[in-house]
Amino acid sequence: GGNLATARRELAGAGTQTAGLSFGGSTGSTSAVTEEYVEAGPSAIGVRPIGTAQSKSGTSLASTTSIQPAVGDYIITAVAADTDVVGTLAMTDGTTVATLGTTTQPVTATNSGNVVTSLNVARVTAIGSGASTVTLSDLTSQAHAAAFYWVRGLTDTSPYDTGSTGTGSSATPSSGASGTLAQADALVIGAVGTEGPGDDTAGTWTTGTSNVSGNEQRLGTTGGVSASNITISSAAEIVAATTAQTAAKSGITSRDWSALVAVFKRAQAANITGYWAMDGVIEA
Repeated sequence: GGNLATARRELAGAGTQTAGLSFGGSTGSTSAVTEEYVEAGPSAIGVRPIGTAQSKSGTSLASTTSIQPAVGDYIITAVAADTDVVGTLAMTDGTTVATLGTTTQPVTATNSGNVVTSLNVARVTAIGSGASTVTLSDLTSQAHAAAFYWVRGLTDTSPYDTGSTGTGSSATPSSGASGTLAQADALVIGAVGTEGPGDDTAGTWTTGTSNVSGNEQRLGTTGGVSASNITISSAAEIVAATTAQTAAKSGITSRDWSALVAVFKRAQAANITGYWAMDGVIEA
């Protein structure tokens, strides 16, 4: 029982928090879904995992969630594939096609001939109502796996700040460190793509003030020889300081991998109304 909006008000203003609730939807096996937010002084910013998808040979990936986005929100999708990770994001919101802006790929990690990992990012420019289906389309027919995030509170103009990429073949993938962040209370997303099936050993994300972890999702294709499959692992976190960030895991099944970390800038107070509420609606 209890009022979720009231619970949000009780927690707001305390810096970075991980909500003590799980929220809907993923396709396939993922870790528990939470949301994370900051409501403190100059900004309000939040991130929520909204699901995963995979295909061995399809040209699109989709995830359905109960979220109702607002204009100015972002959809950020971590995707891994053999070679093709450049897609087009679209959203169907209830019975209305919600409009997303141009899909961009601010950072891509390429382990040539093995696995490529990238972020596809698009801003919500118009909305409908009801549950949303997010689709990443225009992909080449090959193995793909993707993890979708819904983000509120990023700056409307050039939200990408800094990042880093790494590649290798081992049980310890790492993106290497990003540059120093331009501002505190920023969104950090990490992603690791591996050339192997989803039932490989998942390993664990490295934690700490210099490493992105939390809000984790993971899914991979299966069937056939190991090298015919692709798995994506992702994490997302709001960080309170400007310390350089790394996305790293340990203890995975040793595979060819490509890893990235990306930092996104929050909006200033003039761009935010109310706060990031547990029910997913900005309230005054």
